[in-house]
Amino acid sequence: APAFFFMIAAGFDPELTGLLAVVQVLLGLFLHANVSWRLSFLHKIVITPEFHHWHHTNETDAIWTNYSTFLPIWDIIFGTYFMPRNRRPQIYGVNEHIPDGIVNQLKYPLRDLGNPLWALRHPFKSIIIVLTFVFTLLKEMKKSIFRKRKKIGETPWLEN
Repeated sequence: APAFFFMIAAGFDPELTGLLAVVQVLLGLFLHANVSWRLSFLHKIVITPEFHHWHHTNETDAIWTNYSTFLPIWDIIFGTYFMPRNRRPQIYGVNEHIPDGIVNQLKYPLRDLGNPLWALRHPFKSIIIVLTFVFTLLKEMKKSIFRKRKKIGETPWLEN
């Protein structure tokens, strides 16, 4: 919805923008469908439900993979493409317990924040916490970018 309003505010045609929003919603529903279709001829052209299922798996070899929202070429270029031929994801989600219900799930990431006014009373501690988070995130991104990959000539997107 925010993208829709920004596009309208930027002067894009409302009908075309609305059509794009409908296509995006339908594509999202299609990609999250629990189907076992093997659309292997499309795997390197556009993303498919099977491609997106690997993005949501919690299997060790597929973590940090399949980020593309439409064209898998970006995952191929950046080395995050993962499409094993002869298996499907068996484990989904994360390793921690997530509470039931949408309200509890939305509140869950905020569970340890405490009083939001704390940051105003302790600005230097707040800055240190934010910087620590940013550096940790950058470190994890670096680890993902420079992880061990297949040698040139091998095809990481065709792993067995």
